[in-house]
Amino acid sequence: MPAGICSISNGPTATGRTRSRWATLKARTAALRERPSSAFAKRVAERPGFLAVPNCLGVPGGVPIIWEAECIGGVGVSGIGENDEPVAQAGADAVGSEKPKRSETSRRRPR
Repeated sequence: MPAGICSISNGPTATGRTRSRWATLKARTAALRERPSSAFAKRVAERPGFLAVPNCLGVPGGVPIIWEAECIGGVGVSGIGENDEPVAQAGADAVGSEKPKRSETSRRRPR
């Protein structure tokens, strides 16, 4: 289970609060699924029923934080468009995150 979520948005306005919620959902999606939120976006495009998964958002901008082969959290960024995910990845890299072992398209295996 993820230990922490980091979300980044750009301000205290109503729009900033909405972006902060989106950033948090992107980070949570990445942490729970142990892969970028963009991978969940691809899954939703293939199978729209995945939209019903609670607390997950299929939009690029979230990346998992992997430490010693375990997902310990996620970073989510919202409000800068197509750069959300690269900025989130830079944040994860800055704290020493490893790359996820699973590919973006591999299915989760039981533990």
